[in-house]
Parts: sequence; structure tokens; C-alpha cells
Amino acid sequence: MDWTLLLTILGVIAAWTPFLFEKFTPIKIKGKLISQYDNVGKFRSEEKALFLFKLSVVSLNQTFNLKDIDIDINFEQNGWTHTTSVNQRQTYFTLENKLRKLNVPESSFLNNYTLFKKDEPIVGYLMTTTPVFKNDKIAEIKFLFKSFDGKTKTLSFKTAEINDIKLLYEDSIWSISDSTKS
Repeated sequence: MDWTLLLTILGVIAAWTPFLFEKFTPIKIKGKLISQYDNVGKFRSEEKALFLFKLSVVSLNQTFNLKDIDIDINFEQNGWTHTTSVNQRQTYFTLENKLRKLNVPESSFLNNYTLFKKDEPIVGYLMTTTPVFKNDKIAEIKFLFKSFDGKTKTLSFKTAEINDIKLLYEDSIWSISDSTKS
């Protein structure tokens, strides 16, 4: 047996193992919900429930090529609604009984990214709308991250698991508005 050939083959296998392991390890999307706001208002001339979420998201094992983000919301009484994320920077919410305007640059919205680099967390906002369900509460929120190659990774939060005390209220993204818009 030729020991040089055997050692060379073992060396090549050892060198390629991390690369092959990384290539065949599936992508995982992990994250946490930092803040959540909801309001009823006008969206494209229709009354809608407006939701703004701030998330910290990381793609584990591989880089994720992001095409779009959809949001599924499960209401306790009305069931699931499927929506897509929207960029609506000119938004007004009533918070603490005052009309406030959202002041977030478009670069802060997660759906404007196309790449979640491997193991690098990204913090950003997602906004969506749903029909108005008065007196109904959210049971679960699912964020569906869709890739260009047709794969979907889901990040899910059950409302019972979300600790409202730990959610951040960001006063820096809201300015008090004298406008009568909603």
C-alpha cells in the first residue's frame, strides 16, 4: 500500500470536509421579536388593521438569498390571514392617545434586503395590514422568508410566548403629529 497516496487522499478529504458540511447543512432562520405595534387606520383608502414589527433575524449555516417576506397572523376568533410585508413609511398610529407619525428610513425595512449573510444578525422593521377584526386577539404570528430558489423559512411567535414587558417601545421612531391623517 502506498502510504503517500493514502495520506494525500485523507488530507484532501479533511480539507474539503468543512466546505461540504457547510454546503449540505440546511439554512435555519432564527430571531426574536423586539417590538410590535398595531393600529387601525387607512391603507390605500381602505380601513385596515396596521401592524409594525421590529425583528432581529439571523441566517444560520448558510447565507439566505431573500426574495420576499410574507406574514401569517392567526387571530383567536377569525383564524389565519395571509399577507405580505409592505413599505409604508408615511404611516400614522395612535399611541398613548396621541397621533404619531412613523419616522423610519426605508433602509430599515427587512423586506428591502436581498441577502441575510451567514451568522450575521440583521435588525429591521416589517409592516403589514389585515382586515379589521374588532375585539379579536392575535394567537400566533409567522414570518415567511422566501428565497429566490423557491425555499421558504419560517420564524414563528405564539402570543402566549411573547412577553409584552420585554418588548421595546421605541419613542425615537415616532414623532407627535398635528395632522388629522390616520
